[in-house]
Amino acid sequence: MVLKGRLHSGDVQIAYVNPAFTRMTGYELDDVQGASPNVLWGRQSDRATLDHAVRELRAGRAFEGRIIGYRKNGNPFLVDGYAEPLPTGPSQDQELLVVMRDVTEETPRDAAMRHIVAALDHVEEAIVVLSIDRSIRYLNRAANEIFGDDDGIKIPLPRNAWKQLEQGLSWTGGAIACTPSGDRQLDVDVQQVHGFDGEPSLLVIARDVTDVERLQSIADSVNLSDNLGHFLSGIRHELGNPVNSIKTALTVLRSNLETFGPLKVHDYLQRVLGEVERIEFLLSSLRSFSRHESVTLHRIELPVLLREVVALVQPSVRDSGVTLVVEPPPAVSVIADERALYQILLNLVSNAIEAPRDHGDKVIRVETMARSEYVDIAVVDNGRGMTADELDNALRPFFTTKRTGTGLGLVIANRLAANQGGRLRLLSTPGEGTRAVVSLARAPQREDMA
Repeated sequence: MVLKGRLHSGDVQIAYVNPAFTRMTGYELDDVQGASPNVLWGRQSDRATLDHAVRELRAGRAFEGRIIGYRKNGNPFLVDGYAEPLPTGPSQDQELLVVMRDVTEETPRDAAMRHIVAALDHVEEAIVVLSIDRSIRYLNRAANEIFGDDDGIKIPLPRNAWKQLEQGLSWTGGAIACTPSGDRQLDVDVQQVHGFDGEPSLLVIARDVTDVERLQSIADSVNLSDNLGHFLSGIRHELGNPVNSIKTALTVLRSNLETFGPLKVHDYLQRVLGEVERIEFLLSSLRSFSRHESVTLHRIELPVLLREVVALVQPSVRDSGVTLVVEPPPAVSVIADERALYQILLNLVSNAIEAPRDHGDKVIRVETMARSEYVDIAVVDNGRGMTADELDNALRPFFTTKRTGTGLGLVIANRLAANQGGRLRLLSTPGEGTRAVVSLARAPQREDMA
């Protein structure tokens, strides 16, 4: 096949085909003369390969590669192609010699590869194959959209990632891709693979999470507003007690400073310092509303934490006319992030307070069960419960059955649990209430850590 036209502007037509081309494709010369060579390509044709061929030919270099073409009857076939620019005068149109060979039935492996390549071109993740020297071997359609198709495109991995890959190790992390529409946040996984010929390559799988990150940020902000009332109600109540105690202690000291002995003064000052520590803890609890990009896992004594959480939510529970029953937790510890666990439990209790109930008194129970490797903390309400469909959608963003709900509390609780290596489960029966269970890794006994 001979092509003729202006390659740099993309205005190229088929000028000549030989009988072998007709036998291969079903097209006669009259069918395609003057037509674009695009008649030979279809939805399974790899655009990255075609774009690479155009770049090579525009640079005056020959191109050789394999691609899926389409016959006149619409059937795909696998083509080994070779294209080379022919010498022409400066004022003449460019001529290209294209040699095509049908290799569809060459080997079963080739047929399998055709289907694999076609499938990869339709997945949402960006897939790139790099040679060890980081040159591009393959991009699927999603990768083309993210990274572009210009010469010399670079995969934006951090320096430490390349060092890790040079040692034959895999790498997983985040990266930023600069595109004409703005920076895109990517989750990237890279590992070394070997082809049929044993030659090593780097397989890059990238997922665009820009919109997910933006929605998560919005969800965190809305959830803060949604639950802040419950939290601040407890904060106001709990701050009032230590402030009153401090005021009382200092008033007594001021009135009796000349008559109290050193031990008595020391005792009152210790009381004041103890109340100040309570205030410091309450203020630090406000951080539980910050977004947890990362968590710091350490040992948390569960009975202590539950007492503190209950103290925070008790005023809001009482004002809502709800009875809160806390089963005495076993003396166990969990491996978790304290701030994240505070927010999880606050979200679950807030959700239980707002759970609709048709009649009777509303009761919320907090139960704890220790297993061999995990500890389950359950927040149970006796509300209306959820249908099977509602239960399936309960952890999806913005799904809610409440008139004024946002549908974000459970979503964020689920994310925070996962960030700590735990999980959130919902069990519910219509008319019988809902059980929300967060499971976290159980900390070893103190003697086991010695």
